[in-house]
Amino acid sequence: MKAQSDLVIYNGRERSAGIEDKDEKWKTITVIPLPMAYLTRYLWGTDNIRTNSFEVRAVDGSSTGIIHCEDGRALEQWIGHINNHIQSLNQKSIKMSNKYLHQSEQISYIGWVNEHVSEGISEDPKQKWKPRFLILKGGDVCMFDSPPLSSEDLNKCLYLYKCYDVGIRQ
Repeated sequence: MKAQSDLVIYNGRERSAGIEDKDEKWKTITVIPLPMAYLTRYLWGTDNIRTNSFEVRAVDGSSTGIIHCEDGRALEQWIGHINNHIQSLNQKSIKMSNKYLHQSEQISYIGWVNEHVSEGISEDPKQKWKPRFLILKGGDVCMFDSPPLSSEDLNKCLYLYKCYDVGIRQ
């Protein structure tokens, strides 16, 4: 089965892109590109989690809006399926990028993390967290405001930290 690269919202119900339905009642509300997207249950920039709901945010800044599920079981199923799709597409991006990188510069992970924002740094006083795109590349941990879309962007990270392998024997 080929992984779809978009999430399509039809009249408040999600389904993978590319699935045609003969029912004329379906109307496309929004299409979200899934490569390098992320799913969140938190209210924007806070520690407050949504009850039985989530949101998918794409690289281009588009969002599904808040999607409400009828119960916790349905929520976990949707989150699992969408996260698996995103991770599958990200793995394809890693494989494509690694074809052109030296062995010592190979990418082992890409994905989103949240950085705690110190008071006074953010324009919004309620915002405590800021999404950052993380890449583990060779011996480096690179953090970006948004995913790098070219090899030139890959060298323009916001933060660069060195990773060290440590072996301890007892």
